[in-house]
Order: sequence, then C-alpha cells, then structure tokens
Amino acid sequence: MENRGKHSFSICFSLALIVLAPVYIYSTSTNAWFRKPPKPIGDGLCYESIGYSLSQGSGFRENFSDPLWRSTYESNPEYTEILALSGIRDIAGSSRPPLLPAIIALVYSTVGRGPAGYMTIRVIASLCLALAGALAVGLTSQLLANRTQNKIAISVGALVTLGLAGSSRTLKDYTSDFLTEPLALLLTQVLIVLLVLQSEKWNGRDQPTADESPVKRVNWIWSAAVGSIFGLMILARSLFVFWVPGLLLILVLSLPGTLIMRVRSAFIASIAIVAVCIPWWLHNCWALGGLMPLGTQGPIAMLGGYSQQAYDDGGNWSATPEIQLRAQLAESLEFVEAENDTAREVLVSGAAKAELLHWIQQNNNLLPRLAIKRAVTHWNPYWGRAAVWKFLVVLGLAWSLLYTGASRWWLIGLPILSTIVVMLLYETGGRFLVPLYGLLFTLGGLGFSGWLARRD
Repeated sequence: MENRGKHSFSICFSLALIVLAPVYIYSTSTNAWFRKPPKPIGDGLCYESIGYSLSQGSGFRENFSDPLWRSTYESNPEYTEILALSGIRDIAGSSRPPLLPAIIALVYSTVGRGPAGYMTIRVIASLCLALAGALAVGLTSQLLANRTQNKIAISVGALVTLGLAGSSRTLKDYTSDFLTEPLALLLTQVLIVLLVLQSEKWNGRDQPTADESPVKRVNWIWSAAVGSIFGLMILARSLFVFWVPGLLLILVLSLPGTLIMRVRSAFIASIAIVAVCIPWWLHNCWALGGLMPLGTQGPIAMLGGYSQQAYDDGGNWSATPEIQLRAQLAESLEFVEAENDTAREVLVSGAAKAELLHWIQQNNNLLPRLAIKRAVTHWNPYWGRAAVWKFLVVLGLAWSLLYTGASRWWLIGLPILSTIVVMLLYETGGRFLVPLYGLLFTLGGLGFSGWLARRD
C-alpha cells in the first residue's frame, strides 16, 4: 500500500494544537479553582502532599501532619471534612505513582507553593490535554491520508476529531484537578501514535521483505521506545501495570516477521518497562520494609471494587469498605502499637487483601455479573452527546477492522484491553477510560469520515 499524505500528520497536529491549547488554557483559567489548592474531593490532596514533601527535600511522603502543609487548608472550611477523614498521618508515598508528584515538586521548587504554583500545575494539565488531542487529530488525518486521495474526507475526519477533543466537558473538568488523568492521557496517546504509525509504515511499501536481515526486520530501538513510554505510563498511573500482558500480546500479534523475532521485540519492550519502573519499585520495597513493589494501595482500592456496595452501584468503586476496615483496625492492639504510620498502612493493606479474598470466596456467584456491571459503567454514559460520539466510535472500529492492516490490532485491541482490565479489577465511574480518549476521538473521526472516503 502506498503511503500517501506524508506530511498530513505534522500539519494537522500543529493546526490542532494551535486551536486546542487556548481552548483548554481558557477553560482552566476561567475556573473558580484556578488559583486555589486541589479540590477537597478525590486524590488531589494526596498528590499535592507528596509533591510538597518532595519540594521540601523530605522524599516521597504523604505527610498530612506537616503543620506548614496543613495551614493552607485548615483556614478554609471547605477542607474540614476531607482533612478529618484523612486524619493526621505521615506515611511513605508508595500508594501514589511518582510522576505527577515529581512535576508538582518541580513547579513548587521554581515558582513556589501558592497561587502561581497552582496555576502553573493546571496550565501544565491543560497543555497535556491539548497535546493529546492534537496527536489524535494528526493520527486521524494520517490514517485517512494513507487510504484515500479525497482531501475533503481527510479534512472532515480531522475536523470531527478536533471537535470531539475540543468539546469534551470531561477533559475540561480535569484541567482544574490535581489528578493523573491529563498526564496519563498524553503518555497513552504518544504510545498509540508510535504504535499505529509504525504499523502503518509496515502496512505500506516500507514493510520488510523476507530476504532482509533480522536486525532490519524488527526495529529494536522502536521496541525499547515503546517499553520506555509504557513504563512512564505506569509511573503516571499504577493501574497500567495490569495492561502489560495484553500490551505485549498485541505487540507480538501486530509485528511483522517470524514469531521468534516478534517475541524478541516484545521481550525488549518488557525489559524497557522494567528498567523505567524498577527504581520506583525498589523504593517502595525499601520504604515499606517488604516485597511490595506496587505499594500498599492495590489491595485497599480493590476492596472497594469487590464489595456489595460496588455490586449495588453498577460496579462502581466504593469507599465504604475501606472506611469500615480502618475503623476496625484502629481498635486493634497491633495497629495502635505499630512503629509508625507507614507500618500501620502496611497492616491496612494486608488486612484489605485478606478481606478481599474472603469476599471473593463468599460471593463468587456474583463475579460474572459484577464484571459486566463494571464494563457497562466503564463506557457510560450512553445518552446525549456521548451517545453520538460512541456511535461514531463503533463506526470507526468497524472501519478499522475492514480497512487497516496491523494498525487494527491497536485501534481495536486497546479499548478491549482497557475494558478487560476494568472488568477484572474495579471501576470508578468511567475514569479509567480517560487515557484512551485520544484514541476514541480518532475512532470518532474515522467513523464519520472513513466511510465517506474512497479507499484507493
């Protein structure tokens, strides 16, 4: 297949960024929270606390007992409830991935912790979302340009993707939060572009032939880059570690060459993932005094996903089981006499794991229905503007299945992988779908315009 539209990606990416950057920066700058600390909901205070601790040279610590850190919030009644719920604690910051706190710390170290710092962090989040959206627009145009000479169809597809990216109210909400979604979305979209464009190259005249040497048949540097970016995704959002088996499987299925060569490429990607993540994993083991590379948060979070409350609420994660568990442990002698707050958090994690396994054993008949509930919630809502977008996504998936080669493994495989992981773990009202929004914007553009274009 001839690779047409060589410059389509870069042109559409640049034009889209010129549009989206002001849109997202304006959205956050006009928000009432623009100059304020994180909102008194969600995990924003935890990330901000770790970032502040890093900026003070105290390492990755979630230190809610620091009087200087608390002074920002204690004077504001909006934070009374969340501070009381969180308690006065000082624990090793292993329960949150390190990339966002590191960015917060860098901002605080340069512009200070205050209105200027809060605004800077939110502008960075806005730029992450704008870059991800612009990459999605560029990808749509390139996929269409590789298959048609119809410039109107290419332009319409790019404009539809741009419209979806620029009008997403969900993403605009994240510009005012101190959360990992913008960073996770950008890194995921960079990975998707890297995967899909290389697959497009292999689909075309640059695909390796049988007489080429093994070194030329699979690009080892590309495989290492894929693994490195995915490692950064894990450092931005720990849940991505559960994507690794699926990602490596799709990599093997999508690559050209012999099975041995494809497995070797996936192995190189896995080595790169470990190389990027292992400093953080070793830090967690050292800070927690045991073999806990992923920190303490996993079992605690999953306890809220495997619960009657989650089952009754459409598979949505619930904080109730964790609150109840912590209340029970607070009365135990072992908990009271623990060496420090970090040791207590390790006890909570261990107790959560035991409680989680017990609930699964006692309610194994509910697990299939719970998994389905999570999948349904993962893709909600299904009405209004969201229904139109998701209809276009379905059309885009069908177009990808019929008219793309190796690219289809990523365009179709990643949404399936995301859904499977959520079905196995837990769901939080669609938040875990946000890192794939760029890909879904592209699929929406393809679904609208791909069928209008003549496939040359």
